[in-house]
Amino acid sequence: MKQENEIVEVFYGTMWKASLLKSILEDNGIIAIENNTINSHSTYLPNGQMSVLVPNNQADKAKAIVKQFKQNNSEDIDQKD
Repeated sequence: MKQENEIVEVFYGTMWKASLLKSILEDNGIIAIENNTINSHSTYLPNGQMSVLVPNNQADKAKAIVKQFKQNNSEDIDQKD
């Protein structure tokens, strides 16, 4: 069982898509964190890939936004399941 203060990954893709999605999530009142090799010493994400993390208690709302984001950008889906 995930704890409320735990963070979860809701998106994995190119740096520019992750940055755009982070902004969209924040515009919707969701705390979002980008995780890549630039700002994380413990995780290596190859080829300019980045993940977007959110608090577990905001994950359902974030996942709905990510789903819409992916549908709007369906020509190049970079999301990790």
